[in-house]
Amino acid sequence: MTGKSNFLRIISVLFLLVSFSLAQGNAPGSPAFGSADAIKAYFFLIVMATVISQVVNYLKLLLQWIWPHVSWLVRSGDWLWRKAQKIIERVVVSYQEEEARVFFKQFLIFLATHSAGILIGVVLCMKLQFGVLDDLGFHFRNTIFNYLFSGIAAGLGIQPVHSLFKWASEKRRIKNLLSSISQ
Repeated sequence: MTGKSNFLRIISVLFLLVSFSLAQGNAPGSPAFGSADAIKAYFFLIVMATVISQVVNYLKLLLQWIWPHVSWLVRSGDWLWRKAQKIIERVVVSYQEEEARVFFKQFLIFLATHSAGILIGVVLCMKLQFGVLDDLGFHFRNTIFNYLFSGIAAGLGIQPVHSLFKWASEKRRIKNLLSSISQ
C-alpha cells in the first residue's frame, strides 16, 4: 500500500469517527444490548480501535527508524538490555547474544507502542466521555471505570472490541435463557 492510500484511509476513518461521535441516540434512557445506541457504540469503538491501530503501526515504524539515531534511546535500550542479561544469566539460560539483543529491542518497541495505543484510547474515551459498558448493560457508580475500560479496549485493537461485544451478547443470551426457564 502506498503512503497516499494509507493517508486517505486514515482520513476516512477519522471522518467516520467524528460522524459517530456527533450522531444522536434514538431513545432516551439506558439502551439495551442490541439497541441502536449499543450498535452505534460498538461501531464507534471499532472505528476508534482501527484509528489507534494505524497510529500504533506508524509509531512502531518511526521508533524502529529513529532508534539508532537518538542517543538516549540507544543508552536506555542498552541499560535495559544489561539488566535483562543479568536476569537471564541468573536463570542459566543459553542464548545467542546478538539475536536476543535484537529480539529485546523489538520487544521494547512493541511495549512502548502498545502502551502508547492504550494511553491514546483512554485519553480519547475520557475526553469524549465515551464508554460502552453502560450500553452493554453493565452499570457502575463511577463512570471513570467505564471510560477507562473502553479506552483500554480501543487501545488494544479490534480483536478485544469484538471479544467484549461477543461476551456481552452471550451474557444477554444466558440471561434470557434463565428468565425463560424460571417462568
